[in-house]
Amino acid sequence: MKIELWPVLPPIYLMMGKAANRGVFSEFDSSLGQILQELINVLPVSARIPKEEDVQLQKRVATLFQSGTVVDELLPSFRMSAKSLGEKWMCPQDPCRPLMVFFELSEYVLRADLKLLYGQTFSDRYYDLILPRFTQWVKNIANGQLIGFFDDLGGCLRQEIADRQAHPDLYEDDRSVMQVYLASGALDRHAVDDVVGLLSMTLMAAVFNTQISLAWILVHLYSDAELLRRARSEIASCRNADAYVELAGESFYI
Repeated sequence: MKIELWPVLPPIYLMMGKAANRGVFSEFDSSLGQILQELINVLPVSARIPKEEDVQLQKRVATLFQSGTVVDELLPSFRMSAKSLGEKWMCPQDPCRPLMVFFELSEYVLRADLKLLYGQTFSDRYYDLILPRFTQWVKNIANGQLIGFFDDLGGCLRQEIADRQAHPDLYEDDRSVMQVYLASGALDRHAVDDVVGLLSMTLMAAVFNTQISLAWILVHLYSDAELLRRARSEIASCRNADAYVELAGESFYI
């Protein structure tokens, strides 16, 4: 569906699915395709994303995300990171400085996504290097500067892939998207740069979707006292916050 509100707003599209995406880029507004290509041109690693979909690889990754066991393994670390960030917010170095929720969430979201997508070893090894560069990259987006971060990330990913190929036995118990890629033979079907591109764009999508969603959730919660009370009450009443099945049973989370 195309909504025309010109000159108040540019064209707005409501779409769903791959066919709709292709329709927007080809039939509805061809200029959007050029905008997308310009974005790809400034993200070097993404330019090597395979043209054809790897359906089997997608199914294996989907299976990972659908595993309650995997979620349960990750929840404790997510909660610890959230607690640490909350304590930091409650005791700021400059109490007079406003809390920039969206930017501040980078620390929590990036750590969680690095562990889920690339594994605990990668997160422990590269988090301190990646966080400040990612934070600066997010700030630079407002100025139209989209280069820098993904070159750094790509270098870290290539090194990690090489380490996993050299010592596969050390990562047999790793449950991450990267390990799913390697264990399913992605490097037999795609070049290393293609795999790095896929992993990089997965991080980009995961971080922004999660970070924006969390920021809006917090804004709505703290602007509605009753909603905030309800959320706190349900969290407090949850018997085991480290179990996905318990969290999924709460009406607030649904």
